[in-house]
This record gives sequence, structure tokens and C-alpha cells, in this order.
Amino acid sequence: MPGVPAITMKSCLLVAYGYALNDPVSRQAATSLAHAGWQVSVFHTPPVNVYPSSVPTSVHAFECPGPALSAQLGPLYRMAKWQKFRRELQRWIKTNRPKLVVTIMLHALAALPEVTDPPFMLVSCIYDIPSPEDAGRLDSPILSKGWKRLRNADVVWSSDVYKAELAREFGNLARTPLVCHNCPPIDYLPKPTWPRDPWLRTELQRQGAEICDQSCILLRAGAIGDSGGIEATLEAVRRLPGDHIFLMMGRPSREYRTKLLGRITELGMRNRAFLWEQPSDEVWNKALQGADIGHLIHGPFPTGRTQRLYELNSSLSNYRLFLYMAAGLPILSYDDSRLDVVHKEVDCFRVLRVNNLVEETYQALLELGSSALRMKLGEAGRKAHERRYSWEHQFRDVMRAVSQHRAGCGAICG
Repeated sequence: MPGVPAITMKSCLLVAYGYALNDPVSRQAATSLAHAGWQVSVFHTPPVNVYPSSVPTSVHAFECPGPALSAQLGPLYRMAKWQKFRRELQRWIKTNRPKLVVTIMLHALAALPEVTDPPFMLVSCIYDIPSPEDAGRLDSPILSKGWKRLRNADVVWSSDVYKAELAREFGNLARTPLVCHNCPPIDYLPKPTWPRDPWLRTELQRQGAEICDQSCILLRAGAIGDSGGIEATLEAVRRLPGDHIFLMMGRPSREYRTKLLGRITELGMRNRAFLWEQPSDEVWNKALQGADIGHLIHGPFPTGRTQRLYELNSSLSNYRLFLYMAAGLPILSYDDSRLDVVHKEVDCFRVLRVNNLVEETYQALLELGSSALRMKLGEAGRKAHERRYSWEHQFRDVMRAVSQHRAGCGAICG
């Protein structure tokens, strides 16, 4: 296949049914494997409605193009896209014969060929648990196939202990998967500074914010949508002095974007609440370094699909949780018992009750008006990142398991 590196005894393919380079887990796993001496190729789909990231050093990326159909065809387009992805992936594997294949989530796992000659070592990551009840007619058989194939993986990892146990249950695994939290690497952000990096204040001021050196910027880094505590936070910020600013970065749906911007206008907060859509990696990092508080809140959750997803997935796997730690930010969190372990371990949180969110957000932001307190909590989060919650520390057990399996499987793995 054109542009593909020559086959080596340590050739590795990482597969993601989506744009892998903007997905922290996929990108960081590929980078770690390359640093360990593997010749890494990434097989994924082109970026859609995201700011494309650069390809990591020593990693080759192959984008499987979509079908020659309009996306407006809906189910027909999605079916054709899936079939083309599976067909092209299987052709890639047959041609290039990787020694190691790493799959990110169930679609990638289900797309693998049934039989390979020669066989490869299989490593699978499950960092979200989809709701079986809410899978569509296309996704339902794909997810079922993925869970069934998970039993064939030589190494499995999940992003927290709860997801690991659910993956063991759904996949009918003999062993519970390894746990690797979705953390940024140590070099993702420099050591935090207090006062914060002034770039963000300057940029917000340019966009109309009434801001000064003493202003307090609350940052929501991703997941801009319903049940994110965003409406309650807007209400709380409106009650605070005008030097409190709420910045939201992410990729909301068209419907939610319209609703959110409308609500900001209704509340008279156009100079205090800002939405930055599809920011570049550089802007994302600068915002983290310039903000004062991180926003992790989720809820309240209506019954139905959202509630079912919440019951299967907690913020203990959220990348932004650990991004805020790396950035040295105190964190507004919420009362999910699955987060208790990190709430108790790291003194960087203010935990709010979802059933009293407006008032408790207001009180927490009042308290965190103290720059000295923000610095104290932020330093505790940064130390936890450096000590434990970094990608290098978390991925170590996965790399060790890959090395041990490869050493024990002889000629099969090269």
C-alpha cells in the first residue's frame, strides 16, 4: 500500500473508527509505542468538525476515506462508511501483516479480519461503555461483535476500575482488564504559574470581556451539551461580581449551540460567558494555562438514554479531569460516589451536589475568589499529576504486559 513503512519485526497498527489524532488515548498510545521501538501506523477516518492535529513523530497515519455518498443519506451513508472502513482495514492488515494491533473501542475491534496469517498480538482499549439499549440498528450488531471479540485480546485495558469491571462483564472475560486512566503526558503542559498566563485574559478582553488582572476565569474544557451543569453555572456566575468569566471550549451540537447562545443573551452575559468552538491544540493549551478554575460538573440527568449512559460511565475516565490537574487548576466537581477515591486523594476539588447546583456553584466560586486558595488547590492537583496521574505512569502496566506477552509468544509476535 503506498506510503506505508516497510514491514519490520516490531510493526504495530493502531485502529480507531474515528479521527485518532484528536483522541488523547489513541494519540498517546501510538506515541508511547513508537518511543518503545515499535514501528507504528495509525488507521483511522478523516477529521470531521474538529481541528486536525499534527501526526506524532515516528508515527505513520492512514486515513480511510468515506464512501462516495452524501452524508445527508443518513443510515445508508453510515452503513457504507462502516463497510468501507472494515474492508480497507482488512486489506491493510493482509498487505502489511503487523505484529501488534491495538484497537481503540469496540468498532475498531469488530472491524478486524476473522482470521489472519500470520496472527498478531491483539491489545484492546475500552474507555467508554455504550448502552446496549440505546444502540441503533447498525451499531447494535457491531457492538455485540466487538464484545465477543474482546475475549480474543491478549491485553485489555480500561480507563477506570468501574469500566474495567463492566468490560469484564460485557466481554465475558476471564480476567479484569488493566486500568490506565485517561491522563495527559508530563510534557503536555509546563509547570503552572501564578498569576496565570496572561494570554487568555488578553484574548477574552479582545472578544469583549470586561476583564482585569484580578478576574477569575472558569473553564469548561470539552463536553459542551445537556446535563453538563452549564445552565446552572451560568445562573451562578450571573450572581457573582462582573470579574467572573465563564469560558466553554468544545464541539456542541448545532441544537445545543443555539440554545446555549440564546440563554447567554437572555441572561445578559455576552461579555461574561464565551463559547470557543473547535479550538486548535495551541489555543486549547493556552486556555488551560490561563484559566483559574476547571469545570467538571455533570448533571442533572433526565431519565432515559442520558441516565443510562451516566450509570455506565463516570467522570473518573474524563480526560479533562486530569487536564485540570496538569494545568494546576482547582476543580469544581460533583457528587458522584465513583469519584470519591480521587476527591479524597487529591485536595484540589470543591464537590457540589447536583440537586442544589446553582447555589453550591455560587458559594464555591465565591470561596475560590481567593487567588491564594486557588494556588494552593492547584498545586495539589499538579503534584498529583506529576506523581501518579500522568500518561507515562498510567500506561506503564499496559506496556509491561505487551512486552511480557511478546517475550512469551516467540515467533508468533516476532
